[in-house]
Amino acid sequence: MDQAEALADEPVRFAIAGCAPGELVTVTASWADGDWQASSTAQFIAPGNGVIEPAEQASVGGDYTGVEPYGLWWAAGPAAAAAAVDSLAPWPVSVTAAGSGWETSGSLVRLKVGPGVRRIDVAEDGLRGIAFVPHGPGPFPSVLLFSGSGGGIGTVQCSAALLASHGFAAFALAYFNYPGLPAELVDIPLEYFQAAIGWLKLNAPAAGGRVAVMGASRGGELALLLGSSYPDEVAAVVAMVPSGVVWAGFGRDGGGGVAWTLDGKPVQPLPSISGEGPEPTYQDGAIVLTPSFEARLAAASPADLATAEIPVERCAGPVLMVSGEDDALWPSVALADIAVRRGREHGAVHPIRHIHYPGAGHAFTRPAGFPVQVSAVHPVSGELIAFGGSVPGNAHASTASWQEILAFLLASLPG
Repeated sequence: MDQAEALADEPVRFAIAGCAPGELVTVTASWADGDWQASSTAQFIAPGNGVIEPAEQASVGGDYTGVEPYGLWWAAGPAAAAAAVDSLAPWPVSVTAAGSGWETSGSLVRLKVGPGVRRIDVAEDGLRGIAFVPHGPGPFPSVLLFSGSGGGIGTVQCSAALLASHGFAAFALAYFNYPGLPAELVDIPLEYFQAAIGWLKLNAPAAGGRVAVMGASRGGELALLLGSSYPDEVAAVVAMVPSGVVWAGFGRDGGGGVAWTLDGKPVQPLPSISGEGPEPTYQDGAIVLTPSFEARLAAASPADLATAEIPVERCAGPVLMVSGEDDALWPSVALADIAVRRGREHGAVHPIRHIHYPGAGHAFTRPAGFPVQVSAVHPVSGELIAFGGSVPGNAHASTASWQEILAFLLASLPG
């Protein structure tokens, strides 16, 4: 192998030498995640020099085709996606190449936590989560990350660890569905996140005294809320598949009540519609929720929408939103556009940028190089939820958006 160890969000560059020019060579990557055995294959035609470089050459068959630097990893399929982010342990991969009458193999390790990154398990002052701090005394450009409606930190811990591997102090903060915290997304005080920002500023420490906030889905809604509620403390906002309006609380029996409070008062959500909503639709047995959200938006009065809109014009730093054009969970493109329109109409001083990706659904919001999901059992409701998009479309959006996010954070944060 040319590269035996690499960060999990970076292309793994290795070469297979000694092939016969024009020979068809099958490359297989495989790894174990607990009881799950994941693998993917690609086929390459050896060039005139007999050296195949899978990260730079086009696959002509197997689980993906074309030039895909991350193809061997995302093509393992959606079933490997959940396990890939549930652990921070090194990710050992076996690679086999087979041609006409020959076979060779090697191994590599994909790292979710880079060398020198320090892990801090946080369980103090009511806060729960894991912080990752780069090597050195700081101060560091700092990011607070949080999950969406699933709660916990399983969906963001790898993102935080990889951000730290790129030089950011990153705090993966749990706020519900986690030991010692509420079970449901109901009546969550925004002051809890303000306290987490304070922890980062004190313990990382944060360069410039302000941090970026980053979340997806309901976490994207939350990121926009925090940026507009605490402009003196939030330097930049990354909101993935977000909503520019506030929605109701969410628990094991569905929605109801309020999700967020501020100064002890509810942050008013968009009201629920009376009567029955649209008949549910399904994709491969998974429920598609986007039509129900669209119906609620259509039924809302202008006054209700205005009350539920997040005042993004109050953000004292730039906002980056990313969404999927084939989102099956909620209409993230339309919901993000509400924030863009709101900012424009209310004279937002700082840029509010929205990038939407064709062929992507709701669950591309993980670092580049990870398997992606098109559906999953929701950890709170227990329902099989459709996320939408194709596997290649989600993988391409994951790669592109992760690079956009890294560049945005570097440009937006001091230090």
